[in-house]
Amino acid sequence: MNRHSNLLLLATCLLALTILPTRAKVVQKPVYIFGYAISLLDSVVYLTDVQRLDSAFVDEKTHFLMDRVLYATQLQFHLEEYTGKKNLTCTVLFDEKKARAEKKLSKIRKKQQALSFVRLTAMPDADFRFHAEQYIETKSVAPEKNKKQKADKGKKKKK
Repeated sequence: MNRHSNLLLLATCLLALTILPTRAKVVQKPVYIFGYAISLLDSVVYLTDVQRLDSAFVDEKTHFLMDRVLYATQLQFHLEEYTGKKNLTCTVLFDEKKARAEKKLSKIRKKQQALSFVRLTAMPDADFRFHAEQYIETKSVAPEKNKKQKADKGKKKKK
């Protein structure tokens, strides 16, 4: 019986170790990025050129660009100021290799040019440049009840 409980404990520990999320390592490296903005109320599509960001933060395991939404926000603010249009949907695409990023850009450009109702507007580097964002690592922590709330609950139960 003791042997079975030891094996069960060992199996549980091994299972816990495999299930627990491994902490991803975020590294700072150069990437090639371009922006894509579309107005759902208009027929205009904006595309930036492929640009090199020297100090972008990338998750080494998933190859995901950290704080990608901040780069899309940079493009959105610039377009709102430049065109005066609100409600633009902006996104950024990136790759660690310039050739692959340019291939993605050309694929999007061809798809948009094939649509007769879309007016494609290119944004050269002189008009808009992405700026590297400072990545700040945060930990998600479960909210903890303060001691006073716990003490109040304990008093209510005793009465």
